[in-house]
Amino acid sequence: MIKAVIFDMFETLVTLFEGRTYFGENIASDVGADPVLFRKEWHSIEDDRSIGKYTIEEGLKIVLERLGLYSEDKVKEAARKRREALSDTFSAIPDESINLLKKLKANGIKIGLITNTFSDERDFIKASPLFPYFDVALISYEQGICKPDPEMFERMTKRLGVTAEECLYVGDGGSRELYAALEAGMHPLQCTWFHDRAFKPHIPCEILDEFEHADHWYDVLDHLSESKNARGNIMLIGMPASGKSTVGIILAKILGMDFIDSDILLQQREGKKLCEIIERDGVDGFLKCEEETLLGINVTNTVIATGGSAVYSEKAMDYHKKRSTVCYLEVSKEELVKRLADIKQRGVVLRQGENFDGMFATRKALYEKYADITISEGNRTLEETVQDIRKRIAD
Repeated sequence: MIKAVIFDMFETLVTLFEGRTYFGENIASDVGADPVLFRKEWHSIEDDRSIGKYTIEEGLKIVLERLGLYSEDKVKEAARKRREALSDTFSAIPDESINLLKKLKANGIKIGLITNTFSDERDFIKASPLFPYFDVALISYEQGICKPDPEMFERMTKRLGVTAEECLYVGDGGSRELYAALEAGMHPLQCTWFHDRAFKPHIPCEILDEFEHADHWYDVLDHLSESKNARGNIMLIGMPASGKSTVGIILAKILGMDFIDSDILLQQREGKKLCEIIERDGVDGFLKCEEETLLGINVTNTVIATGGSAVYSEKAMDYHKKRSTVCYLEVSKEELVKRLADIKQRGVVLRQGENFDGMFATRKALYEKYADITISEGNRTLEETVQDIRKRIAD
């Protein structure tokens, strides 16, 4: 069982490729140095800058003196621009990063940070809104060692009070961190959500096929062992006119959750009403669009009301069953006949030659297959249905 998630910082929770970027070639240009020669000298003291031997200002002074270009003003200017770039980075912390840490806390998961940083980066990290979420933060500038030193990972497990096997390590892969985490006995996960931001020669790490990947922040939650629904989502399935949208809105309000209607997302994406999409693309084309819409939903703490035909996509349902508690709103066939006055106008999917009875039987079997809980609406009021769902979810 995963008891702790250990994060890298840069290109994991924040990205340096946000706003004003300021890398070695930019410093070289500002101080009048050959970029190749500057980068060579700058990188030669990278480890010393990372383990607290030199501040950024001290490191700049050493390099510029070696190149015969030192002046106090040049050091101040380069240091100032680095901090401006870091200000952009930490002013644009993705909401998903904060929400992921909140969700982990809500699930009782300990959170750690292992990061290789210089003096100015350390200052921004400790002043950021991310920092209070870490139970243990091991910053190389303060620890005197860098990843991938095994000691970093040993210190983390000891201070968190967990075993390596109980830790999920999440990072972009720079500094061979994923290999080090694996060798330490942790479960490494390569995050790729910032990967398309980087540009050569500043690509911290390529995509590594030997590791599992998280393409979105919330995918991390899916790797928490023994937690079927770490995300806290509730997905409502059922026939058209079973009240999924109405129930979903009230349920979300009562539980303090977000709400999504996948039919509305589909209409917004296609710029057409459901019935118009069916008319344009046919049943198979509509179902493909619906599947793509469902697979594009990556959320936490959200009630998701689906279209009645969502269960036709095994891929989409498998995806959401791992991320949600699936609730089937069951309504009798007789009641649905009363509610569905105009099936075509509602955008109900009916294959050629299929009648209402056939559709009802096929879908009922699929609803029952995917449901974690079934709520028979019967003669219940809307409020009674919502309260029943709430009680069943809590149980």
